[in-house]
Amino acid sequence: MVSSVRKYWILWFVFLAVPGSGFLRFDGIPFSSKTEFAVLAVSVVGALLPAVRLTLKKFVQGRDGLNGQLATLILACAIVAKLFTFVLLPLGDGFEACYRSIYAPLTSGKCEKSFEAPFLTYDLINVQGSITRMEPTIDFGSLVSKMSLIGASKTSWKLPFANDFPRLSAPWLDRLPFTAHFGTMVSVKARSVIPIEYIGELKVDVDGKIYSGISYKRLETLWVPVQAGKNSLRIIYKFAEDNTSIVPDIAPVIQGPWAHLFVGEPISLKDARSNLQVHIKGWVVNLEQKSAPKFVELRNESGARVGRFATYARPDLAGFFPDQSLSNSGFDLVILADSLAPGVTKLTLVDPVGGTPIANISLDFDPSLRKLQATPVMIGEVGRGSAFDSTMTLLKNRSPLAPGRMIEPTKIQQALLLLIDSLVIVLLAAVS
Repeated sequence: MVSSVRKYWILWFVFLAVPGSGFLRFDGIPFSSKTEFAVLAVSVVGALLPAVRLTLKKFVQGRDGLNGQLATLILACAIVAKLFTFVLLPLGDGFEACYRSIYAPLTSGKCEKSFEAPFLTYDLINVQGSITRMEPTIDFGSLVSKMSLIGASKTSWKLPFANDFPRLSAPWLDRLPFTAHFGTMVSVKARSVIPIEYIGELKVDVDGKIYSGISYKRLETLWVPVQAGKNSLRIIYKFAEDNTSIVPDIAPVIQGPWAHLFVGEPISLKDARSNLQVHIKGWVVNLEQKSAPKFVELRNESGARVGRFATYARPDLAGFFPDQSLSNSGFDLVILADSLAPGVTKLTLVDPVGGTPIANISLDFDPSLRKLQATPVMIGEVGRGSAFDSTMTLLKNRSPLAPGRMIEPTKIQQALLLLIDSLVIVLLAAVS
């Protein structure tokens, strides 16, 4: 027989655990947020403290048991109401996300399930009848560097199938091939462009208009135009270095850095140009003089200096040659789009000591922001070692896109959501 006090604790924990709308702060199991975990922790401690149990017992027995009956009714109604909000508004804010493994995919063809959203099934934008979870933003890539070759073990991707044993248990399998589908609504006040940085294969659908790109060797930026008002945005991303669905015995040939995807906030057309830049990284040493330049300069076709960049330490090269005097040999060139004229701009990278040319750099800039491409070519010279490590078009100011609401709760629904969240705080404060 369940004691009267224990019954209320059971009802309370059921209320916390039952799944609710994604718009709720306390949306039930799984307790994936810090706030929910804190509420659960305080509740468990309260249930174990004799003083709290005694206070609760006195309360429910007060007014000849009327308090207890009222508490039972409120908790029972709250459980039903919370479950109702899940049926009515399950998704909440965020990007609908669907992840699938390319190696040994699920035979059902559905999205991989995740701990964060075990009960979600239907989506509103992707309309696949399956969903992995809701993502607050899309900003996934290496935790080491943008050009890192390390796979899932050192990235911000949270792939739900990354440790699926034995389906994906090959010891070398870190650079997992996968697909990811995202969907949301985007609201803008004026015509804008959404910058999307990616390594892999990308297709973007904005209200039926398709924009696409593919790049495995370096980071690229796709500029996606959106109209004023609400726009339906679907992103289909893929990273695969081979075309098989069977886990091979050995790792496929690496084509470049592992998966990267970033969706930025919309930028108005008049501001977009000033937010684009090219990064060119590389190194240069003088092997005959056993030295490296302290600075490198960019000069235009007339010989005027347009940029000066200090070199930085490259311990890997000093260990490779090996010579510590060659340590400061790395350079990172930054070229802003708003410093370029439309069309092709030709620059020369030089060692300012003696003005020795190191490389020629051709920049092809499309003022409509469809393209900003850099083509660097080293100038070979006896006694000199040099190379380019990477060439990337990046954003100067980088803020992730905040997803819009796919469905707006009515005033009555908002009031119900607020009531349920408030009830958690009120009841928690009462037992604390």
